[in-house]
This record gives sequence, structure tokens and C-alpha cells, in this order.
Amino acid sequence: MVDKLSVDRYGLCQLDEEQLNTIEKFISESELTWIDGLVAESFSGEMEENPSVRACKTTFLPSNDELVELFGNLIQDYNRNHSGWNFDIEFIESIQLSHYYDGNFYDWHTDSSPEPVIENDGKPYNRKVSLTVWLNDPEEYEGGEFDLETGGPNCDGERFETFKLPKGTIITFPSYMWHRVRPVTSGVRKSLVLWIKGPPFK
Repeated sequence: MVDKLSVDRYGLCQLDEEQLNTIEKFISESELTWIDGLVAESFSGEMEENPSVRACKTTFLPSNDELVELFGNLIQDYNRNHSGWNFDIEFIESIQLSHYYDGNFYDWHTDSSPEPVIENDGKPYNRKVSLTVWLNDPEEYEGGEFDLETGGPNCDGERFETFKLPKGTIITFPSYMWHRVRPVTSGVRKSLVLWIKGPPFK
């Protein structure tokens, strides 16, 4: 189903043409409401606009069983069989579509909140796995590189690795890892972002 480019390095893999067409068709046929990208207020966890941290346009895709199954299978396979995490994960929180225009960026952040979030079932959950899908090729925009912090303060060289990958490429990483999107200087950077939740870490 998915051609593995590297299963030992952030779950990098490539969607095939049929899968990409399915995603693009669903997006084009959906009624989408775009808003300015939000960030979590550090203490309360409430979402708010903060253009000094994040500037882009975002929307959430309607529920789609086919996409949930596609990404759910891929994430669980990587979580259990390749990454060594073996996180207790249960569901995809949402699928967000992001467009970064000239000057847009998302500064260093993590996707996980300091405290678990109580869901509709009354139980607490944490974001545990994050996934990004590139929806257009790097030649279509300048800037917009994705940086993932992979080294500690005592590491030699850069503390992060930089990715600007072909359309349909997926990167998977723990939600507590710091990452950013550098400013786009021309064109539009398009991506899907997913967060996968599970019971609080023990």
C-alpha cells in the first residue's frame, strides 16, 4: 500500500498516485472553512491567534473513513513494528489542511500539551504521534522547510534536521518533539497534519 522509503528514520514513506488522487479529490469536493492558524496558550491550553508564533491558513477536513483507515494503519504499523515506540494510541484527533503563503511560518513548538485533555468520553488523552504529509512539490514554493529537533544541547553540529520533501511524502514523529516550518518566501506550501491520541503516558 505504501512504499517505505525509510522505516527507521521518522517513518518516511511515500503515498502512491491513487492515494494522493483520493486525498486531493476529497479536499476539492469538501466544504472547507479557512481560518488563521492557532496556537495553544501555554498555561490554559486554549487555542488562540498569535501571528508572532504562527502565520498560515488552516482548515479541518470532514470525517472520512477511508483517510482514517489509511493513516491509522500506517501510523500503527510504524508505531508497533518499526519505531520502537509501541505507544498506547487509540484514535486520530483530526486531519488539518494547512496553506503557508509568502511570509507565513510556524515557529518552534511541540504538538503535545502539558496536561492531558479530557475528551467526550470523559477520559484523559495525550497527543502522542504527529504526522505531516507534503501535498505539493518543493519546486512549487521557496522556503517553508520543515525542521525537526533531533539532538540535545550537547550534540555536535545542528540540533535539528531539515526536510523539504516531494509531494506525497509522509513524516511521522512523537508529538513531544520540537519542530517548526520556516518562512515561505514565494509560492504556497501545502500540507496535511494529523495528531494521534492515546491514554496519558505512564
